[in-house]
Amino acid sequence: MRSACKWCDDGTVRRERTDAARNRAKILAAAADIVAAHGVAGLSMAEVAAAAGVGVGTLYRRFG
Repeated sequence: MRSACKWCDDGTVRRERTDAARNRAKILAAAADIVAAHGVAGLSMAEVAAAAGVGVGTLYRRFG
């Protein structure tokens, strides 16, 4: 799993907000569940967002 820290352009490290880290974890878990149940062909951004309890915009902002 990726770190909660992010590298900035100036070389500094910025910690990920707690709610953003929680959303990322929920999105990854939801996507894994959907792939396990339906395969990659059954995966859609809208379905992952709904299963994770986040908006589609949040999903695209994180992984789009």
